[in-house]
Amino acid sequence: MKTTKFILIFIVTFFVFTSCKQKEITDLKNQISELSKKNIELKDSISQLELKNLYAFHILGGLETTELKVNQESTVDFFFAYKDYIHKYDLYRITGDGENDRELIKENNELSEFQYTYTPKDKNDNHIRLVAVFDLDSIGIEIPANLKLPISD
Repeated sequence: MKTTKFILIFIVTFFVFTSCKQKEITDLKNQISELSKKNIELKDSISQLELKNLYAFHILGGLETTELKVNQESTVDFFFAYKDYIHKYDLYRITGDGENDRELIKENNELSEFQYTYTPKDKNDNHIRLVAVFDLDSIGIEIPANLKLPISD
């Protein structure tokens, strides 16, 4: 009889203990599921902030001289609105009117400033068009730079 009571108490205790553990396991699985959803939301929020930050960039250009001379090479300084390390980007010179009419001039640049060497061919060759292309989670974000320069003979 004592053995039967002991076995019965053991079985009841085992089921109570097992059911409590099962509830804890279920609760933990629910918490993991909720945290996974929140993690996805946070990643999306961070990506949105990075996207907004990239769209807020401006590329500015400046000359060391007041004007450029035809057939004389000059250096034009370009920089983003703030000086710091930024997302890696590729820099292209726009060579035509089509979307793919571009030439890669710098690859995987991380600095917010860069120099571009330019030699105007004639007095009307006064327009520099560049585009910086950032890769944000496999989305190409393009930031253009258009600079008209004074040219003399």
